[in-house]
Amino acid sequence: TFPRHASGEAAPTESPPHSKKEWHGEKKILLYRNERIIPVSPGKILHVRSLNGEIFVQTREEVYKTKSTMNELENKLFPFGFLRAHRSSLVNINSVAEVIPWFHGSYKLVMNDRERNEIMVSRYNVKELKKYFEL
Repeated sequence: TFPRHASGEAAPTESPPHSKKEWHGEKKILLYRNERIIPVSPGKILHVRSLNGEIFVQTREEVYKTKSTMNELENKLFPFGFLRAHRSSLVNINSVAEVIPWFHGSYKLVMNDRERNEIMVSRYNVKELKKYFEL
């Protein structure tokens, strides 16, 4: 039965507080290692590379695969400080150890991972890099 006003009409009911659930925590990116799905915080991702049709995600500890496209990852990771360095790579701008001027107005980024991976920034994407680092 519905709650009733003194007039006898049904009173509008408010939806229970748990019916409008909203997640206020950090969203995780689902990555894959073998057949396991590993949720990873965006801040733990150092860079993303596309190689031979597969996309690899590098954290400090591990390299994972993902089923997302580069465009999907770019959209998900952009709010966390990621920059499209090249059509085949995204970088966590907070994990760049060095910015090296390169040929024809491009740059090379040395990442802050164990292997000190180097990622080229295409001339097309240099504008965003310069804006971020005020070069």
